[in-house]
Amino acid sequence: MVQGGMKCIKYLLFFFNFVFVILGIVLLAVGISTKTGFSKHLSFIDPQVLNYPPNLFIAAGAIIFIIAFLGCYGSWRESHCMMITYSVLLGLLLVLELAAAFSAFALKDDVEHIFRTGLEDSQTKYEYNSTDDSVKEITKGWDVMQNEWKCCGTSNYTDWINNTHLAYVPDSCCIVEHEGCAADNKIKADTPLEKAKEFIHIEGCWDHALKELTLETIGITGIILAAVELLGIISACLMARSIRYSYETV
Repeated sequence: MVQGGMKCIKYLLFFFNFVFVILGIVLLAVGISTKTGFSKHLSFIDPQVLNYPPNLFIAAGAIIFIIAFLGCYGSWRESHCMMITYSVLLGLLLVLELAAAFSAFALKDDVEHIFRTGLEDSQTKYEYNSTDDSVKEITKGWDVMQNEWKCCGTSNYTDWINNTHLAYVPDSCCIVEHEGCAADNKIKADTPLEKAKEFIHIEGCWDHALKELTLETIGITGIILAAVELLGIISACLMARSIRYSYETV
């Protein structure tokens, strides 16, 4: 009876560890995609708070493979010590993922505020032919972002009125981009909408930028993973108890 129960728990642990490998890939994918979005389009904004949740998920995804191997090997060898070690490590991983999940939810409003403020502030520093390296990075970042996302400004093209370095909106706002396209068509931040939309993208970049944060995705993923890992911990503890009982009865 005991052997049958141990065998059942062993197979259950193998199943959980297979699931953990898949979820580890999910963790890495979510964390890396979030950081990649920041570095690709938003390299000119660098608040550390933005990287906290994705960094936790990348760390959790990297170590979950080691823990999954330990769980498989320990259950196969029916090692009480390895099952206890596996349970402890899985518990620490659970805490790590919960920290990432709750930080993603708790920091959501703060991150979005910091994020939007960073965009608006950087927009005022955009300047052609600047010799300042930081300004060059901001200018390049905005051009890449507006060109790829087909957007203009933070909320919309009129935000460029706050930039004192430009007579016209950036060329990267143009529907058909080429050097001097905004000036050629005399598109300024206060140009009427009906004329502006003929030559430039009038929607802002904020909605696109929000998608790069994926904070809600991180939070929901973390809670789901924590629930699965809790079941894994319970199974490992039951396995360890069964192994110990079998030793005592021999």
